[in-house]
Amino acid sequence: MDRVPLTYLLDQAKLKDSAVELIFTGEETGIRPDMDTPVNYERSLPLDRSLMAECILALKINDEPIPPKGKRFI
Repeated sequence: MDRVPLTYLLDQAKLKDSAVELIFTGEETGIRPDMDTPVNYERSLPLDRSLMAECILALKINDEPIPPKGKRFI
């Protein structure tokens, strides 16, 4: 399997009924001009099951496993 439907993972996570959005946190950080410390790159996505039906999490890129944290594609 090279991808997993996001809805499958959400079902396994047993989210609270009060959940309204998902927050995805990237591995990398950056500096904001208004902050003294690095911040994580994050994005949120509304928790709308009809939207989630089209979302997948990839496990491979170009038929290669996505490298572990700290290793990059060039």
